[in-house]
Amino acid sequence: MQLSTQDLDAHGRATGLTLKPLIRAIPKECFQLSAWRAWATLARCVAVIALLEVALARLIQADGLPLALEVPAYLALWFFLGCAFTGIYILAHDCGHYAFSKRRWVNDALGELIMASLLGSYTSWKLIHNQHHVYSNVRGKDFGWPQGMKTQDELAQAPWAARLLNWVAFGSPVGLAIAPWLSRLHFWLLPEASVPQFERIAERDRRRLRRSLLMIALCSGGILTGLALWGGLWAVVALYLAPAAVAASLGLFLILLQHSSEDALVFDPEDHTPFRSQVVGTYDTRYPRWLEWLVLDVNLHLVHHLTPRVPWYHLRRATAALKAAYPECVQERTFRWSMLPELWARPVLERHPEGYFVRVPAPEAEPRPAPQPLPAELLQSHA
Repeated sequence: MQLSTQDLDAHGRATGLTLKPLIRAIPKECFQLSAWRAWATLARCVAVIALLEVALARLIQADGLPLALEVPAYLALWFFLGCAFTGIYILAHDCGHYAFSKRRWVNDALGELIMASLLGSYTSWKLIHNQHHVYSNVRGKDFGWPQGMKTQDELAQAPWAARLLNWVAFGSPVGLAIAPWLSRLHFWLLPEASVPQFERIAERDRRRLRRSLLMIALCSGGILTGLALWGGLWAVVALYLAPAAVAASLGLFLILLQHSSEDALVFDPEDHTPFRSQVVGTYDTRYPRWLEWLVLDVNLHLVHHLTPRVPWYHLRRATAALKAAYPECVQERTFRWSMLPELWARPVLERHPEGYFVRVPAPEAEPRPAPQPLPAELLQSHA
């Protein structure tokens, strides 16, 4: 029987359960890399993107298409191309964990090329993502939604601008639209201490970050220039920027539901344990099979947080084995749209006696005192 998040945390503390037995439940075959499956996945991702780009290019060149057909066609193609962009980005994510190829340099070269083509810095992503794996859902450590979310007491004392910002980021869909681009700016400016967790960066990483930014300029810049020369500004928007915006929001949406729930827990650094971060703080959210296929099963996320060396094409088998051995530890739920309003209704954290924070509704503003009537003698003096 599946436990609630709080019950799972209590179960882990009561039994002293650690990550090692869960990892041992995953078949050894799931750790083996397959060169043909890895390169076939890359070919598949590129082919899907190419087909959708050709369809969009044909749509741009089509004359006389009724607006009632043209608009839905653009929206549908942007959505599916955004899913395909997300899928190939997830493949670069496998490269970052050295789960694509047995050769380290192949992983780094391919990961850099893919992310640079999608306005992403492979080096800064690796630094931040590795931090996320160690400190998932830990305040002040994780680079994710717990990082900026305020507690109920903090928000009650905050000025109106901070309250508004907290609502925009965590209590409305606006965060899904703008946060991916703000995150990219943080990634690009990582050498300038744009992320508090990385105030000091080794000189070797600084060189890699500079090289990564150069790759973005060459790859994404080359793509944008080529599209502009071919079809002008609309080609840049239709063939790249619009689907990239979909991919950015979809990626954040997947990340959000991999580590968030209305009863999700957040921890202070002193209360953090690997079991709490990786197991209690991770969810497997199921979507239609076609979407899982496009995003390379990244939604089967618990196995990935237990051991990121399992490549995407073994996630289903590994998850099935884990569910058979430790069903109480796999927090699986089927996606429903009501999950998002449930999260947005709880944009604030509240401390719990068991050593974690829970999501709660925002506190009401302090009522202003009612105006007091003027003393009678004062009224008479003005009469």
